[in-house]
Amino acid sequence: MEEVWINVRDKDSIRSELLGDRSCYFALKKLAKAACTLEQIEECLLDLPPPHVMDILDTIDFLVGTGAAMRKYPLVLISDAGKRWHTHLRAINTDSWERYIEVVYGYMTVPVRFLEEVKIRRTLLDKITVVSPWVTNESFVLSLTAQLENYDSPQIRVLRTRPRSDRRPEQHQKCIGMLSKAGFDVKFLHDLHAKVYLGLSYRNPPDSFAMISSANLTEDSVFDVAVLLFGVTDDFLDTIFSLDSIFAYS
Repeated sequence: MEEVWINVRDKDSIRSELLGDRSCYFALKKLAKAACTLEQIEECLLDLPPPHVMDILDTIDFLVGTGAAMRKYPLVLISDAGKRWHTHLRAINTDSWERYIEVVYGYMTVPVRFLEEVKIRRTLLDKITVVSPWVTNESFVLSLTAQLENYDSPQIRVLRTRPRSDRRPEQHQKCIGMLSKAGFDVKFLHDLHAKVYLGLSYRNPPDSFAMISSANLTEDSVFDVAVLLFGVTDDFLDTIFSLDSIFAYS
């Protein structure tokens, strides 16, 4: 039996493969994209080949009962815990690299998605690394620091950026100062071009994630693309170690 471990603040709990029942898994997969009505979820489950055990009401009751979903009539919404469980269940139910990779794209979607992943996993992350040549998105900085304000984790907070910015230099310095005050270790590299967002969990490695992106931390409304990688792989760790070694001498 595959097991999905879920760490809740001040309590550890476990959800077994039962949450991976075909009905539950595909309902959760549907909810991970957007809030749905019962009819929309039922339509999704009608396409499932047998065997699957639960009917639509049993499926929703089970997801709500385990804390994976919430009812807000007429909609069913996925919870933060449900989003994490969906990530783990996708890894269990997928037999290729697709289990680890998701493509994120759109206008301002990359920083927003990073904040969502941090929020879901913030009590599990031991290290956050943000790499961006320009940091002028004050709303992002405020959201990130607010999420981490009352938590001991992540214990290591890292910002790698350029010492100066041609794009709103005063705002760049302001945002760097805010992150530094929030406990981020700030180092500079003059010719930095990479945009990388990393969350590392030593205690629960499957909750580690990385976003490799074209998106700077600016408020420019431009179309960006990112590859979101879940779980710890050799390439993931090599990226972190390489970044650390580069900036150790900057």
